[in-house]
Amino acid sequence: MTRLRIATGLLVLASALPLAAGTLPRQNPFAPRPRPEHALLKKLAGKWTADFEMTMTGAPIKSRASEVNEMLGELWIVSRYEDPGMMGGAFRGAQLFGYDPDEKKYVGAWADSQSANLSVQKGTYDEATRTLTLVGTSKDPMTGADSTVRTVMTWTDDDHRSQRMFVPGPGGKEMELFTIEYEREK
Repeated sequence: MTRLRIATGLLVLASALPLAAGTLPRQNPFAPRPRPEHALLKKLAGKWTADFEMTMTGAPIKSRASEVNEMLGELWIVSRYEDPGMMGGAFRGAQLFGYDPDEKKYVGAWADSQSANLSVQKGTYDEATRTLTLVGTSKDPMTGADSTVRTVMTWTDDDHRSQRMFVPGPGGKEMELFTIEYEREK
């Protein structure tokens, strides 16, 4: 009787293993694991309403956009930004954003429908001020020359954040190009 119970138990266990294996994702044992810094990416995940204001011109230009951010595994986030009425025309952008443990910096690559060049930025997050600061290069749309850009993103809470971009202005002095106020869609 004991052998029958053991055999039955093993049979049930053996038949359940393929089902359990089908529900568990296979993980490359050599793949990097998320670090504490990757938690910031999860704060960005979701759908957001974005109020855009171009501040560098004499009269501010305003529009409303949407942003959808989806995690790519646990190490990256993919962002899609769409503004149907920016400066009278549709604007679309995409970003791949993550944390590089070798450089100990956050990294982002941005491309959009109004530029033929990829903008790459790297930076750090200050937990005390809830501020992410990224610096990189981008093509100046007026001159075509490489220029330094700085992006500052600040969270007021998990559902509200602002983003400001700074570029070289007249005489090379840094000036604010735009501000975007984000609110998470519920």
